[in-house]
Amino acid sequence: MAYDDMEVVMYKILRYLYDQLKAGRRAEPKMIRAEGDLFVINERYWKWILSEMKAHDWIRGITVVQNGKGDFYVDKLENIEITMDGAFFLKDDKYMKEVCEELTGIRRS
Repeated sequence: MAYDDMEVVMYKILRYLYDQLKAGRRAEPKMIRAEGDLFVINERYWKWILSEMKAHDWIRGITVVQNGKGDFYVDKLENIEITMDGAFFLKDDKYMKEVCEELTGIRRS
């Protein structure tokens, strides 16, 4: 699995947001930007991933707008949070479990 695979990027975002929620802290935008602290990917790909995550109700608080040309605009990144659906997806989805195992070397039940 490559560092920039969609599942890996989604896992890192959701894991970070979940950990911040549990700690009672707000997410720092610098952590989850396209060229942030968690990963470095191209801007369009990053916007597409965030758009899909929001559409699936795994994250909230941001604004994602797609223009008629297929380009995305992301705003209010400082308000991003994981949703309950996002937390369950992080813990229960088979792909998320695979990513976790690969990144940490720990098998989860």
